[in-house]
Amino acid sequence: MAALPLVFSRRYQAAISARHRFPMGKYGAVHAALSARPWFSEVEIHRAAPATLDQAARAHDLNYVERLVAGALSDREVRDIGLPQNASVVARAFASAGGTLLACRLAKDAATGLAASLAGGSHHANRAGGRGFCVMNDVGVALSTLLTEPNPWLKRALVVDLDVHQGDGTAEIFADEPRVFTASLHCQDNYPFTKAISDLDIGLPAGTGDSGYLPAVDQLLHRLDSVAIRADMIVYNAGVDPHVEDRLGRLALSDSGLAARDEMVFEWARAHRKPLCLVLGGGYDRDVAVVAERHAHVFDRLYSAHKLRT
Repeated sequence: MAALPLVFSRRYQAAISARHRFPMGKYGAVHAALSARPWFSEVEIHRAAPATLDQAARAHDLNYVERLVAGALSDREVRDIGLPQNASVVARAFASAGGTLLACRLAKDAATGLAASLAGGSHHANRAGGRGFCVMNDVGVALSTLLTEPNPWLKRALVVDLDVHQGDGTAEIFADEPRVFTASLHCQDNYPFTKAISDLDIGLPAGTGDSGYLPAVDQLLHRLDSVAIRADMIVYNAGVDPHVEDRLGRLALSDSGLAARDEMVFEWARAHRKPLCLVLGGGYDRDVAVVAERHAHVFDRLYSAHKLRT
């Protein structure tokens, strides 16, 4: 059976306080959890080069990117991002963007059309700068790069964002780009409190739970059928923060609800015979091991989808 391509870098995990509300330690913990899976022997790990400054500037203002690299962000910008301004946080942003770019390329070329990065989904960063724990928008950088390459194979892309928070930065970056369709299913009563306008938005009330959420996923995917037919690539933000025990999520999904969500997306992409690149997305818990295992289960389901496509 063909190997499932996954992208990882030690730079995905920046050096910040373990007491910070953003669980930075989950990136290494997800890799460790997956490494212990029996199916990990059927994985090929790829290590991406960081995105270049030029690639970053295809999704973000060059002035922001240059000041980010120089460690010259304003106090207000640092507060908006919510992460300390240090070299490892900057390196993580470039590594994450490069990882998502490589994962997109791998999904296009993979025998089963599936690939993933063990980071990414930093969907609040917009063209002007970072916000909400997101320094750079990795999906924005990856797709903007692929669309502007000479003789690009990517001519149309679809972003399916099922993180609990709206993918506002991704929507803003591609607002005037007809080749990228952005879709977001999120908790309406959650950050960002001023929403952007995606090509398709479905906002659900807090406490929706499995019984309301899964029909909404089904509705979203049906509405995206005509978009998927024309797309060359689907990027799936598989954040686990809709979970009932997530610190920052408010949609109250059970473990089985999250599983059903992923299985619906993977089967829908398989039915359309489209490459799919998965990015990690959000997930928050005081116990890093708990949230890492929640993310790891998404990769269990990705591996099952990979087997179905073999």
